[in-house]
Amino acid sequence: MPQRMNKLGSAGAPGTGSFLFADPADEQHALAEAEHEAHHKSLLALKEYQDGEPSTNGHGH
Repeated sequence: MPQRMNKLGSAGAPGTGSFLFADPADEQHALAEAEHEAHHKSLLALKEYQDGEPSTNGHGH
């Protein structure tokens, strides 16, 4: 079992762009905002779906 995180593992998610060239800062910011907005919308849709479902035992009965 590793005792410490390596530099790649502790850095978090990689930036956007290709392997050799990163996206420009403004494009990277726009992509991050769009990803955040999409994640927020999916969480809202899931919450609405779960709130609309009647309580079940997990087997569809």
